[in-house]
Amino acid sequence: MPGMYTLLDIAVSATPRRLLHAYQPSAFLTIYTLFNLIYYLCGGVDYQGRPALYPVLDWTRPGTTISIMATVLLGLIPFLHAIICGLYAARVKAWRILRISRYVREEDETDQVEQAAQEQKV
Repeated sequence: MPGMYTLLDIAVSATPRRLLHAYQPSAFLTIYTLFNLIYYLCGGVDYQGRPALYPVLDWTRPGTTISIMATVLLGLIPFLHAIICGLYAARVKAWRILRISRYVREEDETDQVEQAAQEQKV
């Protein structure tokens, strides 16, 4: 269900998506992984007494856990974020083709700024 909400949000909202914003989920994952490691090192257990809150983050097998988290951090997050940015770009292009007012105005404003910059150079 969260995935459907995300796709709906991308389809209808005007929130800009940028490739450089991929650092935000990456930072969250890094902080959460460090929290989870500290929780494990301090003797934390889940409700059933197991040392791992999630099977993927089982620090009794650190090699596997680190490799999974590195793959997610360096591979999955950038890939999914690129898909989201691509969907955003496709929506903006479709709205410009359909002449939906917000993006037509932004395009006109961008053209005006670029023209002013060209005039200042001359």
